[in-house]
Amino acid sequence: MPGRGGTLPEPTTPKEATLRHLTPVPDTPEPLMDVPAVAAYLNVKTSWVYDHRRELPFFKVGNQLRARRTDLDQWLTGQRAA
Repeated sequence: MPGRGGTLPEPTTPKEATLRHLTPVPDTPEPLMDVPAVAAYLNVKTSWVYDHRRELPFFKVGNQLRARRTDLDQWLTGQRAA
């Protein structure tokens, strides 16, 4: 667990060292959104998100699509009608 200073103690076992990158730490990048979260954020159906996945700022984690809210906000700004 993170200490009060926002840093993790040194891992004491190989398992702790392996899992360290999975532990949330303050000041880390924003969480990733999955397709249902993106659909909810954009107020559209998940099928619309899948249909437009090549236009949206997605990247793949394994075989799953993920997006950052800030990337979606930038994409939305570019989509404004003149």
